[in-house]
Amino acid sequence: MDRTRLRLLVLVIVHIAALIALNKIDIWYGLLFAQIGLLAIWLALGTWWWLRRLATFCAGTVAVGWLLTSAENTLEKLVAMSFPMGAGCAVAGGFVVACHGWPKLRLVQCSARLSPGTRFQFSLGRLMAVVAAVAIVFTGARITHQCVVAAINRNLEDLAQDAFVLNASDIVRLDELAMYFGCVVVAWAATWACLGTVRPLVKSLLSILLASMLGALVAYCFIQPLYSDPALDQIVDDSLLLASQSVFMIASLLVVRSCGYRLIGRKEMATLAVTT
Repeated sequence: MDRTRLRLLVLVIVHIAALIALNKIDIWYGLLFAQIGLLAIWLALGTWWWLRRLATFCAGTVAVGWLLTSAENTLEKLVAMSFPMGAGCAVAGGFVVACHGWPKLRLVQCSARLSPGTRFQFSLGRLMAVVAAVAIVFTGARITHQCVVAAINRNLEDLAQDAFVLNASDIVRLDELAMYFGCVVVAWAATWACLGTVRPLVKSLLSILLASMLGALVAYCFIQPLYSDPALDQIVDDSLLLASQSVFMIASLLVVRSCGYRLIGRKEMATLAVTT
């Protein structure tokens, strides 16, 4: 067995051991979210026969969904188990589009000697784009929060009229859906941080920060309106979940990076020495 396969095998064993050791504590859910992202990345970018990858991905996401859901009703459990598979398909779909559309990304094994890391550069245009994106996200979170508060305040009136009521369980389910959306974004960000040609330290820290902010915003939008107090515990829990997912994914993808794998575009293909 070569060194690359040995490292990846050890990574799988460590994930299984962590899944057992961290059972049911807060970061355990972050580990499960990370495994959804890693399965999706492997589905989209792996080199095995695609049917074998698809079968492994489906089995893995169904198992993760079974562990994540606490529903007792069989139908509710099946519906809840579809969320991880949907999130994984979204992650994999994004990479498939990036590989076959724009910007034509490829996962390749580069020669470490000929592909040194470069410094992370941030142009003024990128900075303005990030500022605009942050402003849009925070504005959307504020609007969503106000809509949920208005829906809760309208419940008593709707109950008297036998109209549709957005109850607490519906809002919690919306929070779960939003967290799976955050899982997708965190998986993309962690891959961007670890598998590019740029040295990953700064981008990894930015990815973890993004994950923490996403978790806090999701809790602010959907969970905090259910409480009269600021509900800091719930905000911290959601933030910790996505941040731990980011940490687990970054640690795992750095192992993949140590094997020489890089996700590069067409322009970089011309400047990097690639070994197949």
